[in-house]
Amino acid sequence: MRYYAACFIPGTGEDSYDIRKMICEVDVSTKVAQKTREAYDYGGRDHNFNIYRLSDVMLMKAEAMVQLAEETPETATDEEKAEISARNEALLRPAFNMVQAVNTRALHAENQADSLKWNTFKGYNKDQMELLVMEERLRELCFEGKRWYDLLRYNYRHVEGIDYSRTLAEINDADEPFVSNYSEMLNLATRGRGAEASGVQAKMANECYLYMPVPNADIIVCPVLRQNPVYKETSEYEKNY
Repeated sequence: MRYYAACFIPGTGEDSYDIRKMICEVDVSTKVAQKTREAYDYGGRDHNFNIYRLSDVMLMKAEAMVQLAEETPETATDEEKAEISARNEALLRPAFNMVQAVNTRALHAENQADSLKWNTFKGYNKDQMELLVMEERLRELCFEGKRWYDLLRYNYRHVEGIDYSRTLAEINDADEPFVSNYSEMLNLATRGRGAEASGVQAKMANECYLYMPVPNADIIVCPVLRQNPVYKETSEYEKNY
């Protein structure tokens, strides 16, 4: 239903959306399936600034609160488990409430019964609630240029051995292995690609593949820059492997 709320309808006088995520040639109130894109002049519509909507900020906060939740050690006593569970619920419940608010406001009145319910997710642990936030960010912020950065954060939170003090080129020069990407991140990144998914995941083995090549023109201007090890240090961006 978020689709219908984000449409700009050409020719109807409803030119009221400053940020047009979707363009539709027909009145969306009819909820017809034949939605087509409408080409329009981008002159005067080139928004060269970042905008953070309230729903984005709410989901940022929800994500942060989930990360504050504790993992329950396997050696924890029943009393310790109960204490950790209580502390986690004090974080996860407000986080869920924000996700729920964003989700519910996107539903039409007749679909309110489909909104998220705490009782359904009450038994969720930190990892599962983290995925819930990620999925809501995907739905709410679709086409807004946020998803790849969400996936990067998700990846780096779940891998070990990242050396932030060295560039990828320096690690490559030392002939050291790169840290493998988190499998669940790759699953999210390739969801819906069917038979292609395994091939895409195989080509994104480590963090080098998460980044584009450095433009050769930038390297010429600033010689201290180094090329992403996935690419040869040429202007052709030829893959090394």
